[in-house]
Amino acid sequence: MNKKDNEDIFLQNHKPPIETPLEDFVNDNGVSYAHYTLTDRAIISNDGLKPVQRRILYTMYQLGLKPGSHKVKGSKIASDTTGNYHPHGPMAVAPALARLGQPFVMRVPLLEVQGSLGTFTGDVAANGRYFEASLNKNAYELVKDIGNKACKMVYTETGDNLEPFELPVNYPIGIINGTEGVAVGWASTIAPHNPDEIMNCCIAYFQGKINKTEDILKYIQGPDFPTGGEIVGIDGIKEYLLTGEGKFFIRGKYTLEDLQRGRTKITFYELPYQVSAESIIEKINSAQSDKKKLLEISEAKDLSDKRKGLNLCIYVKSGSDITKVIADLWKYTPCQISFNVNTVVLIDGIPNEKTSMYQLIEQFCLFKKFTFKRKTDYKIEMSKKESHKLAGILNILLDIKKAVKIIQESESEDVAITELKNNFKIDNEQAEYILSMPLRRIVKSNRESLKQKKEDLDNEVKTLQDVLNNESLMYEYIIKELKDTLKVISDKRRTTINGITHAELEEESKLLAKQDRILSKGTEVYIKVKNGNITKTFDENNGIKTSSLNNVFGIDEQGNSKLITVENIPLNSELPLSKIKSDIIDITGQDYYTLVISDKGNGNIISKDNTLKEGKFATLLPDEKIINVFALRSEE
Repeated sequence: MNKKDNEDIFLQNHKPPIETPLEDFVNDNGVSYAHYTLTDRAIISNDGLKPVQRRILYTMYQLGLKPGSHKVKGSKIASDTTGNYHPHGPMAVAPALARLGQPFVMRVPLLEVQGSLGTFTGDVAANGRYFEASLNKNAYELVKDIGNKACKMVYTETGDNLEPFELPVNYPIGIINGTEGVAVGWASTIAPHNPDEIMNCCIAYFQGKINKTEDILKYIQGPDFPTGGEIVGIDGIKEYLLTGEGKFFIRGKYTLEDLQRGRTKITFYELPYQVSAESIIEKINSAQSDKKKLLEISEAKDLSDKRKGLNLCIYVKSGSDITKVIADLWKYTPCQISFNVNTVVLIDGIPNEKTSMYQLIEQFCLFKKFTFKRKTDYKIEMSKKESHKLAGILNILLDIKKAVKIIQESESEDVAITELKNNFKIDNEQAEYILSMPLRRIVKSNRESLKQKKEDLDNEVKTLQDVLNNESLMYEYIIKELKDTLKVISDKRRTTINGITHAELEEESKLLAKQDRILSKGTEVYIKVKNGNITKTFDENNGIKTSSLNNVFGIDEQGNSKLITVENIPLNSELPLSKIKSDIIDITGQDYYTLVISDKGNGNIISKDNTLKEGKFATLLPDEKIINVFALRSEE
């Protein structure tokens, strides 16, 4: 090879880069990539599933992992999914597999699991080699009609296998379990919903009771999260149900418990969706160090376990305004979060934004009708084939000896088929079926039982054809299937809905902010004790007059005075006096004469000129106790 040849080869293998304007490159490649991420990754389709979820479920169906059956390693499921159907690595599939079985993520979990996928939000599932899984009853309702040809099958990316284009789901999994997805230029967030409400809504649709968007509100209260919680901002619920977009707030649920020395324990037993106890503890610490808020909290512990369930304990110092602490927890921590619904789904492969709940229900019902027709057509086809084969056997049984003789004396299979066709008036398919049967089956066949079986098959075909030709009758069958599915996935509502609107929340927030500003400036307030409860108001002549930045004093049975910071007394709401200071009978303040009466009948007036401070307030006789305290208005 000469020098010139070497140069030509070098130039061929080292061609200069192709230069193209960035705009053209983005248009040629970026749009295709964006479309792929939208349609084949991030957004749910007619069956309510993302491609990775659909392929995981189909892989498990192909592996024979039915409810109650054997289970296989999660890593096996993930690797089979990527190897046969999903063109990504196992690390992209393993988290999606785990999520399908996590009860704190899925409103209707889809896996039976041996091992750990986590118990609470924030838990990390075990590695795929440490847990085994199979489909549960909920999941089987999504795949059981695959064998009835209820779904369209397409070739995988490599062309080596067939996979469902969409699963023949028996309930709207995308609405019930909700979904989140982000693609190029698009994002979708659908809240989970109660399975009973959604299924009853679908049944009502087929019954003709839902004909417009507003009819949905009769059946669906709003979101129902697997982690429970309480929703506020009900106008946001109505907005997203009707328009596909809306915002509301989710709050955790808690109990209050009085502890020793006037402390209070706030125990959260439900938290907002996808919020962990650890994240709240971190935010409390952050608010205390950075914003000097929530300083009334002395400690926060996550005591959750499998036996007790979620158990986030927040300990509040003695003398704190619990109402204010709760309000600050809503404001500064994820004990309350906002949830923005933005419903973007694929309808017939095309992105549809701002999809109302009516459209989602309608789309599922149309898809259910489509899959029902497909599987019914398949059942008709199979029944016709079986009936046709039985007709051939019945003809043969008219003279079984002759048939056997023909088969025995035929030189080849083709000859036997021809002779059977000519002698018994059967077609090629029937003759081939008879030849494939063991001889003893033909001999032992009971003509009457076969005749009855053929008659039953013919009646079934007629019934199914009538169903397909009569829409009302078809809807009755579909409704029955939906009701049967509802028995499998039914569950009580977990999330409560508070009637507060966004406007009321905003007004409440503004009022609290305004009150905080006023109180921080040392405004005039009145402190009142009634029935063992203490409260702070702006109402004149309603208790002891003082400043919001001042202190008042509580008097106990032994005649001691105890300082009470006015800032810690709740505004316009009552708090047990014992929560502020223990053993307090009543309070008094600066610029007030104080009358104390003992159980011995003695009375004593302490002058307003005596400067109040913590310590001994009144001198008592041995075994004498104060039973009443009166703060008397001073004369100006």
